[in-house]
Formats: sequence, C-alpha cells, structure tokens
Amino acid sequence: MASPRNKLVEWLLPLLAAILFVGLLAPRGSDVAVRSWTFDGICREMVAGTTEGRQALVGSLWHAPLPTLAGLPAAALLPGGGAVPLVSRVTVLIALACLFRLLLHFCRRSLPPWTGFDCWLITLLLLASRAEAVLEPQAAVTLTVATLTLIKFADWYATRQLEDLVKFAFALALLALCGAPLAGLTLLLALLLPIVALLDPVRRPRFQGLLILGLLPALYAMGIWTLMSRLILSDALYACRFLIRGLTRWQGWSINALQFHDIAALACCGLLALLAAAHRDQRTTLLGLGGVALGIWILVLHGLGFAWAAGTATTMLTLIALLMLIATLQAAHAHPPARIRRGAALLCTAVLAVAWVRGALQEPGYRSITQSRQTRCALLDAIENDVMSRTPYGRIFVCSYRGLGLLEGEQRERFVACLDLHVGTLRERYTRQNLFLLVPRPEAEAALECTVWRHGDIYSHGMERALFAGDWGDWRLYEIVTAPLAEQLDEWRR
Repeated sequence: MASPRNKLVEWLLPLLAAILFVGLLAPRGSDVAVRSWTFDGICREMVAGTTEGRQALVGSLWHAPLPTLAGLPAAALLPGGGAVPLVSRVTVLIALACLFRLLLHFCRRSLPPWTGFDCWLITLLLLASRAEAVLEPQAAVTLTVATLTLIKFADWYATRQLEDLVKFAFALALLALCGAPLAGLTLLLALLLPIVALLDPVRRPRFQGLLILGLLPALYAMGIWTLMSRLILSDALYACRFLIRGLTRWQGWSINALQFHDIAALACCGLLALLAAAHRDQRTTLLGLGGVALGIWILVLHGLGFAWAAGTATTMLTLIALLMLIATLQAAHAHPPARIRRGAALLCTAVLAVAWVRGALQEPGYRSITQSRQTRCALLDAIENDVMSRTPYGRIFVCSYRGLGLLEGEQRERFVACLDLHVGTLRERYTRQNLFLLVPRPEAEAALECTVWRHGDIYSHGMERALFAGDWGDWRLYEIVTAPLAEQLDEWRR
C-alpha cells in the first residue's frame, strides 16, 4: 500500500510539470491555433444546450466525443470571449497532468527511484519537441487515453490479472471515442485481444468471457455514438459519411511520410521488440508491436491524404519508443548479465537523442492555422457590414466546425452556426430573410465536412442557386438566390 506522501508526490509532480509544460511551451503571441478556438466553441455550444453543440459532439471523427466531454467542466466554469481559449488550455493542462502521472508511475515501478525519475524527465523533454501536437486538446486527451490503453493491455498480456483486463476494456472504450487520429491503434488492440486469448493455452478455456469482458465496453461506446448520431443528425453513419461518399482516394505509399525522428522511433521499437521476444519479455514485445502498428498507421494516413492528421500518431510513436526503452532498462537492471539488451538500450537512447536534436533544429512539416481574437472580430465585422449594405434582412450561416471557433464568445444575431446544411430547411425556417452561406476553404478536416460531401466543392464552384458574394481570407460568402414565395408575391401585388 502506497503511503499518502508517495500518492501526493505522484500527483503533485505531474501537475507541476503540466503547468510548466503549458506555461513555457504554449504560444506567446496573440495568434492561437484555430483548432483551439474550435474546441472552445464546441464545448461552449454544448454547455449552452444548442442543436449545433449536440451535432458537433457526434458529427465528426476529427472532433470526437471524448475530448469534447473532457472540456465541458472548464466550459461551464470559465468565462469566454478572452484573447486566450481558456477551455482549451485547461483541458490540455488536465490531460497532460494525467499523462505525466501515468508515465511517472510507469517509470517508478520499472526502475529504481532516482533512475526512474530521470527517465521521466527525459520523456517529458522529448515530448516537448512535439509541443505543437501535444498542446492541442484533442491530441492531449487522445494521447493520455492511448497510453493508458496500451500499458494496461501489455500488463494484462504479461500478468493475466483480471484487474488489468477490466482497466484495459474501459480504456479501449474511451480510446474508441477519441475518433480517427489513433483509429489504427484502437483496431489493432481490439484484434489482438482474441488472438492472444486463442494462442495462450491458459487463456483459451476462458475465451468467450475474455472476449465479452474486453470488447463489450468498446462496442457499447461505439453503439452509443451511432445511436446519438441517428437521433441528433438522423444518420447513424454521419461521422463516416465522407468515406462512403468517396471523398478519400488512395494516393499510394509515400516515401516522405515518415520523418527522421519517426524512422528512429520505429527502428527502436522494432529492435527492442525482437530482443524482448527472444528473452520472452511479453510486456515489452507487445509495446513494440503497438509501435510498429502506429508506423503503418502513419503511412496509411499519408496514403489517404490525411497528413495533417498524423501529428497525434507520430507523437504516440515517439512515446511508445520511450516506454519500450524504459522497459528494456528495467529488464537489464533485473538481469545484469543481459549485456545485449543493455547495449541495445544505449544504442536506442543515442538514436532517439540524435533524432530529437535534429527534429528540434528542423522546421516541422505541418503547422496549425492560427488566428487571434482581434482578427476574428475584424473578419466578422467586415462580413456583417458587407451583408448589411446589401439588405437589412440578411442572415449569415457559417457552414463548418471552424465556424463554432469563429463565433466563439461573439454575440451576433446575424451569424448562425450551421453544421448540417440543408438549404431547403433554412429557407422554410427563415422566411422573408436573405440567406448567406459562409464557407471555409476545404483544407484538413474542413474538406471532409457536410458542405463538401453533400453539396460538392462549394468553395470553388458554388452550388445551385448560390451567388458569389465575396472573399475574406480563407472564407467565401455566397448568397442564396431563390424565387419569391406565393405569399410574398401576393403581398407585393397588394
């Protein structure tokens, strides 16, 4: 039984590390990642109980339910409308504190106290090189859940304890609710459970029970997601509709998909996994298998044209390489004659250090789109003034998840967020008003949203009965031109 002092240290140190991590590495200027503004907007719409908030909760694989739910307490307690997205920052802080606590526990149980603490600090230092991905709320929550899931599955694979299986099943259900960024790892772990149960003579007699206990929570979570999508959006597969409509095309395997630090982490995972398998170290072997699977998943994301979504997977790959290195050091400490494993651990440490230094000196391959609150206000003012010059009865529908971030903290009656675009329904609901559509450039996740797979490329080619009205940066305005209603004609005749 751990003493209260040890418990306090295990939670206080990660919390202080998370505060320093966010305080030192968060963007200093006024420009903040658009994804952070979008996250704030989704959470505040959920707290306000709007239809758009409920649609945003279940309508996208890239804005998954679990990270949104994790941000609801902050959205309910913190004020909005400031220069910094507070909901996003607090959610990242809490998620990183949980992740750092999990890593600290893994290091302390694997190595002697001071050695484990040093390895923990090195792990945080390497994560700091991926700060741009780690400091996004969706990525921070997903990384925490994925790390917990992988560690608990490795523990159950090595110890066969029921407690570890229950924790893994719960974590796998949470990981399934984190959406597409680590869907490959989720699928791998779900498939490995029955394979491990069948191959192990001890587990084989309890195969059905292990299958039900391990996979039923994840299936239940996905069932709840599809049910809520059916009730809210009238489409159980709304989040996957871009796949069904054929918006994604296989572009082939890309040679440049893996950066130098990804190749280094993948090589370390493969080498340490082979050594662990030779020494029958089941926990380390499974961690290495997870790293190799993540490398394949990164290649798949690039092949599908989702290079912008690979940041979470590459960060997780680096984290798995570090976990494997710590597990290998534990095995070398427990068995001093294992010189080969100690040598491999030192080699992998050197490779990861070189990769980290080189990655820190190079410019990252993908940068998030940033925007300040002043820029958002100026953009909305310019669009509103333009519409007012055309008609006093204008209504502007912002057709994207990014629209929730654009309108975050703004009280403007003329702007309405619209995630599930049905032009006919809008005409019936807003009679006697001139309707305008504000559409973002179809980049990253915006290219997979309803406005694209339902109405084609509105941004480039417009749509039926839509008249181009103007450009504002990467936003484009269209006016819906329709014939007058019968009652309007009668009123005009009178």
